[in-house]
Amino acid sequence: MPFDGAADAVGVAVAFMGAGLVFCFLGYRIRFHHELHLISGYKPERVRDTDSVARVVGTGALGLGIGTLLYGVLGVVLTRGIVYWGSYFGLLGLGLLVIHRRVQRYLNET
Repeated sequence: MPFDGAADAVGVAVAFMGAGLVFCFLGYRIRFHHELHLISGYKPERVRDTDSVARVVGTGALGLGIGTLLYGVLGVVLTRGIVYWGSYFGLLGLGLLVIHRRVQRYLNET
């Protein structure tokens, strides 16, 4: 069964928007409710400033969620070629790297 371009675009949009909403929800819970247990690999004994970690990770997750939502909308409008996918995963990786680097400031020395 060949792919239908319109159905494929809707599927991409739904998947991206669903993932974006999950990122936004987790970012909101971490940032504003300080639910640090939602952070993968979180070890409270390694953290010096939990408020700052919640702010950095929560804000970063919100930003990644909003970006993912926007890529979902763009997936309907644009042709999804190598530039589309490469730019999304490149920006996602860059965002995760920035979050990782900023969180390092608030960890105890090991």
